[in-house]
Amino acid sequence: MGRNAGHIAINVAAAVGAEAVITPEKPYDLNAIAQKMEQTKKSGKTHFIIVVAEGVGKTEYITRTLQDITGVESRATILGHVQRGGSPTCKDRMYASVMGSYAVDLLVEGKSNRLVAYKNGKFVDFDIDEDNEMSELFPGLFNILLERGGILSYDMKAVAEEFPVGGKNLAQFNINNLMLIPVSGSGGELTIIFGACNMKRRWESDVPLRQVSLSFFMALNHYEAHYELERLGRIDNLTGLLNRNSFSAALERLSSNKPKSFGCVYIDVNGLHEINNCLGHQAGDDMLKAVADALKRNFGDDGVYRIGGDEFVILSENKTETVISEKIKAVRYELKNQGYALSVGTAWKESFNRYDLIINEAEAKMRNDKRKFYCEGGAVRSSRSLDKQVEKMVLEKQDADAFLSVLAPEFKGVYFVDLDRDTVRHLYIPFYFEKILKETGDVFSKALLLYAARNVRPKYIEYFKSVCDYNGLKMKLSDNITPEFLYQKKDGSWLKLRILKFKNYGENSHETLWIFTDSESEIQN
Repeated sequence: MGRNAGHIAINVAAAVGAEAVITPEKPYDLNAIAQKMEQTKKSGKTHFIIVVAEGVGKTEYITRTLQDITGVESRATILGHVQRGGSPTCKDRMYASVMGSYAVDLLVEGKSNRLVAYKNGKFVDFDIDEDNEMSELFPGLFNILLERGGILSYDMKAVAEEFPVGGKNLAQFNINNLMLIPVSGSGGELTIIFGACNMKRRWESDVPLRQVSLSFFMALNHYEAHYELERLGRIDNLTGLLNRNSFSAALERLSSNKPKSFGCVYIDVNGLHEINNCLGHQAGDDMLKAVADALKRNFGDDGVYRIGGDEFVILSENKTETVISEKIKAVRYELKNQGYALSVGTAWKESFNRYDLIINEAEAKMRNDKRKFYCEGGAVRSSRSLDKQVEKMVLEKQDADAFLSVLAPEFKGVYFVDLDRDTVRHLYIPFYFEKILKETGDVFSKALLLYAARNVRPKYIEYFKSVCDYNGLKMKLSDNITPEFLYQKKDGSWLKLRILKFKNYGENSHETLWIFTDSESEIQN
């Protein structure tokens, strides 16, 4: 039916939930339709409806072609004149689909708590909570509506008796019959209420609005699934940052719309491989999320992207070079306090022809910063090995926070010390302290005294010795106190010593973990 007019086919397609509709008014692409079928198949759907208008013809050809492309068994059904009728009718289904679509559009626009209705030949919506005549119709009615799952009444006197205020208002607006259906979202929450009043036909059940609610529910779920797929295509699932797809889209936009100034920050997180190997991938994920959170806090108004495993890029538009530099300093400081380190490269131009050259410059600077990190000892720190006992401790999440600090590039020494035997096991011991240990026969307490005499500033030596006294340490550790103190070396640098106990620390084991790290002098001041 319809010949060269496709409006009947479009209405049929909407009513039955077809994947595609082919009409004479618009050229069609069977490859595109096949692609949509393949995408729909991934969501678990196993059957598809393609509506072809009468004026298009070539139904058998279309059927064979789609089957050849998709491999899905396809059959052509040529409809003759069919008897109309039934419950619900095609018009009922159409109204349900249109109202459901209308409701989804409202949600997309950010509008909620709306009542969708068909009034005076138009689909309209009302604000449920708005203090107007519509909200005054239903005082006390919503709880009952939710409890019963719907209301259908042709006896307004009975309604007025059960809901005196609401019934009075209904009569005031000349409402002589009423049908209301609450519609829940995918999470079970009340999303919207569909209603109809002064219906010309007497309905024995609320089937029509049930069809509306079902159509709306399906449309909403479809939209949510579509939005989630779209979000996953744009957002990095681990960190919540924009992903590489979004980064590529941003570059395309920059090609046609250049800002007044442009800056790029290229970041690589140091030590991800080592953390994954030593502490497990959960610890690595925690580090990446910490970096992402710091970047979002400081560059929230700029585009922040995770473009690879441990690589992040910030595209900063219309910001001064100073502002970008200060934000990077804040990020570095914040992450350093958490035991993480970054290799960073920045580039900024006030006037430019090619943004890609700025990004390449920032990446090159980051690579140089990373080489510098490894040349200054990062490679040694990152490539250290753990013995079986340490690996076991890490896997059991014992003192995991301490190991995160250990994995930071600023640590100066990490020692496993048995307070009973006065022995030390290697995790990371600098070369100069290895020499001291050899001089003292690997007796850790003697090595500490020799270290203090040679390296610690005189005013801190006695304090250093008192803190490192084994008997005092055992008492503090038994009381669940973590000894931690600052001292200054003869070269002017500040170090912090933190001593932790293993979880099996007790009568049979007094093994401890000693961590020496850099410290900022201003903390002491």
